[in-house]
Amino acid sequence: MLLSSIARVPEVRRDIILHILNVTTKSADQRTLECNVELLVRLLMDERLAHEPTDFVMLTFASQLAQDIPQLGQYHARTLDALRSKYESKAFELDAIKHKELLNWFLLAVLGQRATTQEVSNWVSRCQLWFTEGQGCEQVGP
Repeated sequence: MLLSSIARVPEVRRDIILHILNVTTKSADQRTLECNVELLVRLLMDERLAHEPTDFVMLTFASQLAQDIPQLGQYHARTLDALRSKYESKAFELDAIKHKELLNWFLLAVLGQRATTQEVSNWVSRCQLWFTEGQGCEQVGP
């Protein structure tokens, strides 16, 4: 509860999210994983995520987290319930200029460090199928 309360401060929330991402993507012990996923569920239920680039990353990551780590199966329903009940009706618009670093991070994650100009162009053109015009996808690229 305390961490969720202080997560109202964007810098603190960013540090908490980065810590959760770090712990859950490494081989941590069961108790550490459970504590961090419990904190994530609390942040979701308290609607702390939605305004910063790291919030977008965590919202994207949260839906897959419990599925991808078998020992966290008991948190899958709670995570999806928190996402559905608190974030389903919200529209998130990603400002390509404000969140340029986040978009570049996603490009790197999807394409890797040695992507060719052609690969990036193909990805951007396919990306446009999923986003409505003006949401920033067409502004991403080499």
